[in-house]
Amino acid sequence: YQRRVHGEVSFSRMAAPSVQAHEFDALEKQIKEIINGKKEDDVNKWWAALDVNGNGIVSLAEVDRWIVIAFPLLDHKPALMRAFVCTTKREGDGDDWVERHEFITLIRNIFYFNRVFKVFDDIDKNDDRRLTLDEFTKGLPYLGMHLSAAEAKATFKEIDSNHGGFILFDEFCQWIADKHCPVGGISSKSSK
Repeated sequence: YQRRVHGEVSFSRMAAPSVQAHEFDALEKQIKEIINGKKEDDVNKWWAALDVNGNGIVSLAEVDRWIVIAFPLLDHKPALMRAFVCTTKREGDGDDWVERHEFITLIRNIFYFNRVFKVFDDIDKNDDRRLTLDEFTKGLPYLGMHLSAAEAKATFKEIDSNHGGFILFDEFCQWIADKHCPVGGISSKSSK
């Protein structure tokens, strides 16, 4: 198994990160057009394909099935789960499903969290879905960061909010979102 690096988070020293995963570039253009209201026909087609029973709400399982079929590039379960919870609980009305008026937010969140997951996965060399201090330190070039050992350790401790000795995907997402969100508006400072 040979791992290829597809993503990077670029920022100098301690500046705001910018998540870059180049295989997402074409899809990002399409997603931005949707978010900005330029492709309402596509949104309606996507919603109809997602809400197959026509009840006006979709579950995580329905979203998962739709993503697997429509957007295999975005088929990463940790990212999908984080996007769904962010959409329904943090940015939505707090229920357990996505309604039509939350759909654009869901699309944005699915795209954003998949992009972040790609970078996280590239740094996670042993594929256990958590970063050790060593993986994080060795992954700093993927992040465009050049830190001393002390600065890397301090940043690691900052990100490891539960003090478990590892950086979990949720912690990584929160850190990235707090520093900079490339697709807009997902930060603990701006969420409900």
